[in-house]
Amino acid sequence: MVKSKVSLKNLVWYFIIGFFTLIIVISFGMPDFLSQMGGNEAIIARVNGETIEQLEFVRFRDTMLNEQTMKKMGDKEASKYIVNAIIFNKLQVQQARNLGIKISNDRVKRVISSIPIFKNELGDFDKRLFERYLDHYRFTKAEYFSWIKNHLLSRELIQLVEEGVAVPPGEIEFENAIVNSRLQVQYGFVSDWEIKKKYKQDIYVTDQEVRAVMKSRAPEGDVKAAESSVRVDLEKKKFENVKRKVMIQVNQMAREGRSFNEAVQFLGARVDTSREFQVGQPVPGSGNKAGSLASLTESREFNDDCLVLDIGKTSRAVSSVDGLYIFTPVKREIAAGTPDAEASEKMRKQLQRQRMESFYDTMMNTFASRSRIIRNPKFM
Repeated sequence: MVKSKVSLKNLVWYFIIGFFTLIIVISFGMPDFLSQMGGNEAIIARVNGETIEQLEFVRFRDTMLNEQTMKKMGDKEASKYIVNAIIFNKLQVQQARNLGIKISNDRVKRVISSIPIFKNELGDFDKRLFERYLDHYRFTKAEYFSWIKNHLLSRELIQLVEEGVAVPPGEIEFENAIVNSRLQVQYGFVSDWEIKKKYKQDIYVTDQEVRAVMKSRAPEGDVKAAESSVRVDLEKKKFENVKRKVMIQVNQMAREGRSFNEAVQFLGARVDTSREFQVGQPVPGSGNKAGSLASLTESREFNDDCLVLDIGKTSRAVSSVDGLYIFTPVKREIAAGTPDAEASEKMRKQLQRQRMESFYDTMMNTFASRSRIIRNPKFM
């Protein structure tokens, strides 16, 4: 029966493979679940009036036991995972029906009769194998017929979305430019501590300044502790002002087209060079350093200037939680034109898949948000 399990799993999950990231983790339920379910504890959930019963949960669980994802989960986590999958399955079928997709009974019969595990050595449909299978998974013939029909509806829904997604030639050229781009930047960094050290006279707080603030307050408790807190606050404000002025100066140098080296000298920054990366990828650190330079990658300055800044010219200042960055491109290679036929077709399929998944995700999440879903609290 091991072979049967694998075959059923392949059939059941045909429409889910590649879309499991779209499974909606539905985290709400009704406090009075039993009254909503008519007192029936065997019901797992209700989705827009359609019930999911314990037996359906058991079937899904049995077909998924060999999934690597399931093996890494505890019992409670696995149960929730399965229920989410069943709810998503139910939503897919309902959405397919809403869009007018229909599956004929004859088609369902043809699919069942073509399933390899139901065929004998001569390749003919074997009723005994079929009935043995139904008995093993506790299906009636009507339930299994409905099971297959629902999954065909889900598959048709996905195919309908795929057929409606087109990729214009211009997008292939743009993707080609990104995929075959090669960028590398030199960057300088100066820490907040180094800025404070350089401008220590500007951020120094005098006793007189502290007393002036204390006069405007009515301190409670330890006066010395209050004075210390005031001093820290004043130093912080002064430093923020100094850091802002330094950034203004660097930005002015960038507007004037000054060199990266000039900005480095002004800041007293340490300089390093990133590894190569593609457009849209995180900016990697230098050498064999793991991770990326998140402050650069996520900054507006980097995203606005990296592809237009002249090589060797300084960027604007990029503020981070612990200092300031500047950068300049040292390599910028962007592919132009349309790739060859084989590469174009590969990119077209990738873009179509990405667009299809995005559209499908939006469609299903919108439908789910408008749906009435009641879950058994045991699976919350």
